Amino acid sequence: MVKTLTWFVGGSLDKANEGLAGAGLGKQYRVDGNYRPVALRLYMGTAPRSDVLLDVRDDGATLFDTSPQMDALGIYKEYDVFKAVYPTIAKNSYLTLALTSAGTKGSGRDLTVELDLEPVSES
Repeated sequence: MVKTLTWFVGGSLDKANEGLAGAGLGKQYRVDGNYRPVALRLYMGTAPRSDVLLDVRDDGATLFDTSPQMDALGIYKEYDVFKAVYPTIAKNSYLTLALTSAGTKGSGRDLTVELDLEPVSES
């Protein structure tokens, strides 16, 4: 059964970007088992005027070879490509969302990020 983790950053990403690029946003999740990421979805309540780059990190290490981004004027984007060689997200790891860059003023509002995780059997 797939588990979905959700982050919500309410309001303007301009505020979130002021001095916080690279910092964690929203919740920090501690996973209750071994998982592998299978999908990432980005939603914006108001589209950004420039690209918004994000990162989901497992104990500080990125899950991606290329940072996910919401393109300028976009309100939805889905990813199913993670690191080419990525180990299992281990039980008790912490998953965080980071804003890598929110571009210029008008970075959009009300960001929701959903990460789907699939259980990996412990062998």
